[in-house]
Amino acid sequence: MRYSTITMGESVIHHTLLEHRGGAARVADMLHAELAAPGWDSSRSFEVAESREGEAALIRRPWPARLEEALAEGRVVHAHSTSQWHELLAFLAARHARTVITLHDFQLVAGGCVYPAECDLTANGCPDPCPRGYPDPETDRMQRKRLVDALGPIIVSPSEWLRRHAEASLGHTVELVPNGVPWPDAMPDEQARAAAKKALGIAPAARTVLFIAHGGRKAAFKAGNRWDTIWRAVKQRVPKAVGIMAGGSRLEREGDLLRLPYLEGEHLAQVMTAADVLCHPTLADNHPLSVLEAMAHGAAVAATGVGGLLEQIVDGETGVLTPAEEWDTLAQRTADILARPSRSRALASEAFERGSKLFSARRMAADYRALYERVLI
Repeated sequence: MRYSTITMGESVIHHTLLEHRGGAARVADMLHAELAAPGWDSSRSFEVAESREGEAALIRRPWPARLEEALAEGRVVHAHSTSQWHELLAFLAARHARTVITLHDFQLVAGGCVYPAECDLTANGCPDPCPRGYPDPETDRMQRKRLVDALGPIIVSPSEWLRRHAEASLGHTVELVPNGVPWPDAMPDEQARAAAKKALGIAPAARTVLFIAHGGRKAAFKAGNRWDTIWRAVKQRVPKAVGIMAGGSRLEREGDLLRLPYLEGEHLAQVMTAADVLCHPTLADNHPLSVLEAMAHGAAVAATGVGGLLEQIVDGETGVLTPAEEWDTLAQRTADILARPSRSRALASEAFERGSKLFSARRMAADYRALYERVLI
């Protein structure tokens, strides 16, 4: 069956694996909200509910039925993530769906892994044997490539790093649309920062370093298993420092370290406002929202210089970058800017100004609207 008649004007449905959590779902939610302002009709579908409302929605209409209905309405399908790329691509190709796909990681591009940290997909595809033990990854990669060929979607990467790998692997042109987040007109002032710290039980004058990732210390690619080591090294260099680790499963306090569960909305904004420095250790990363959110809330960023982080941060100007897996170097540079308020403020100010031009949710939505309009022609 071919769905080709637009019955609702400019309309799109954003599909994700998770209802709200994780970078892919959050980008989908931001686009859903931003598109409403200029008059687009935007809707959402997801495979795994994370709320009672989401569970009820899936009971009423499982996600394949929701997509079928959206296609009948003439909507563009914007696929962000799924547990089953083979099935989703085949479903959309069979219905000649007008599709945009955003690559939030390598799962569609590689033979099964989220990030091929040990491999170079711009060379000759997936190696055999796979360093991570995936069975027959090249066959899996080629099957996905054939499904992409059949569907013919517009493919998007938030980073040039992933875009380059994706073009080599899929053999398709991949558009570049950097991620964005809601960007305020001005950085939080010292009064707002002090109030955020006080609400978390932190002294307003305390220098605060934040670690944050979905999964907390269990976040494999965000080097969650290194957080405690890095924190101890920072604390040794800045004895009065306070640490926050967010994204885990529980709330607890250990001396000057506060552990928080996964955060959203105003709770996330409060923690970002309380942070003087975001420490972002990672093994591989596409275009992380947490870095952009830290910049938007006036925190300086110290991060591992891998993947798309090299496109988000200008080392020494809008943050600091360290070589891959040099955790003590990252701890040292984090401590250096944490101990120097004037330096961290200068980095944060430059990052805020640059980010307001390059990394706002409004800019991201405008870029995607232009792509949707291409699909509808």
